Amino acid sequence: MLNILLASRDETSMAALKAGLEENDMQTAWAESGRYVRSMLAERDFDLVVSGENPGDMIDLEFIKTIIGLKPMVNCAAVIERDRYVPCKQPR
Repeated sequence: MLNILLASRDETSMAALKAGLEENDMQTAWAESGRYVRSMLAERDFDLVVSGENPGDMIDLEFIKTIIGLKPMVNCAAVIERDRYVPCKQPR
């Protein structure tokens, strides 16, 4: 069974993902901030950390560095809302 940590200020933003993971026999936990992620990673092992747009108390890069610093072999994924995505312009 895979253990997946979902990190987001708003738990409802990942409700569908959480439900889908649990339907497929994966264990999930939720953390509302980078501070809670650090605490949870210190207590147990996770196979994957999925972050919402912003964990709340630290910027995205700082958040990823914190995770890798604690558990270098954990997989990470960042999720953004599709309507907020702004593609980069191609160089000419």
